[in-house]
Amino acid sequence: MKIEPGDYGIFKLYDDGRLEAFGLRVVFFRIETRASIRATILDLLGKEGGSVVLRLVGERIGKNSGEFAKKNFGSALSKELFDYISNIYLQSGRGKREFTIKDNEVIVKVYNSFEADAHLISLGRADEPSCFFIQGYLKGLFSIFTGKEVDVEEVMCKAKGDPYCEFHVKFRFLIDSSSSRDAR
Repeated sequence: MKIEPGDYGIFKLYDDGRLEAFGLRVVFFRIETRASIRATILDLLGKEGGSVVLRLVGERIGKNSGEFAKKNFGSALSKELFDYISNIYLQSGRGKREFTIKDNEVIVKVYNSFEADAHLISLGRADEPSCFFIQGYLKGLFSIFTGKEVDVEEVMCKAKGDPYCEFHVKFRFLIDSSSSRDAR
C-alpha cells in the first residue's frame, strides 16, 4: 500500500519522506522497537540505572514539549492545555490521557500507555509501576508550566496488571484549582 504525500489530521507527509505534526518533524516507531530500546537500556544499566535514564530522557522531552505548548497556552494549567496534550497523545497512538486537578496535585490517567505495553512486550508483567519515561515527561512538562519543581509518582500501572496507569503530579506550592476541577 502506498501512502501519498498530503495532510492527514495532525500529520503532514512530504514527498521527500519527512513527516510533521504541528509543524515539527516526527518519526514513528513500532511498539516492538520502543520495547527493544527500553529493554536494552534496562539490561545495560540495570533496573535502577535504567529507570533513572528513562526518567531523565522523559523529563528533558517533557520540558521541550512544555516550552512548545507554553507558546500557545501561556503558563496556565487549563482545560484547554490538558485537552491539547490529550489530543496529541491520542492522535499519535501514545494512549489516552485524562487530567484532573485535585487539591494541590494533578492526577493523570493514561489508558493504553505505550510505555506499559513496551514493558509487557519486552519484560513481561512488572512487580511495580514501570512507566519511568512518562513519569519523567510529566515532571518536565509541569515544571515548565509552573516554573517550579514538581514530584511525580506513578501509583497504578498497566504493566503490573492495573487497568490503566495513574500518575500524581504533586506541587511543592499551592495551585489554584478553582478554574478547572475536572479537566478531562
